[in-house]
Amino acid sequence: MDLGMITISATLILLVVVPLTLMQLQKRKKEQALLNALKSLSKQHHCSLTHYDLTSDFAIGIDQVAKALFFYKNTAHENRSKHIALKNYSDCKISEERQNTKNTTLGDITALSLTLTPNDNSITPEYINFYNSDENYQLNGEIDLIKKWNGLLVSTIK
Repeated sequence: MDLGMITISATLILLVVVPLTLMQLQKRKKEQALLNALKSLSKQHHCSLTHYDLTSDFAIGIDQVAKALFFYKNTAHENRSKHIALKNYSDCKISEERQNTKNTTLGDITALSLTLTPNDNSITPEYINFYNSDENYQLNGEIDLIKKWNGLLVSTIK
């Protein structure tokens, strides 16, 4: 009786612990790959990251000395990377798109991005997409992250 109970308990514990451990290892591996891609991008431009953040599908980093922003996004369809020289931009603002609903004036957020305004009007503004409802089903810390990076970019630009 005791041996049967121990076997059943051990089996149940393994059924719970092993998948959770595997999911955690997979998440770390994905984050490490994003970080390596971001660091590689910064090294290509002879920069070093002073700040960076990782999410489930993108990495963003900055070299405040060189005033350079790096963005790497890994989607199911493609990998996108950006290097932006911040000396060419005068301002940074948060842009959000909302879906209109009948019950409220403000609907669900469908897109979040940072908009970098250039010094020269002949240069097009740069957009850094943090969230898009077509790619991700729900927000997962992107609002706090975009506020943090907006403040960081504004202070670096000025």
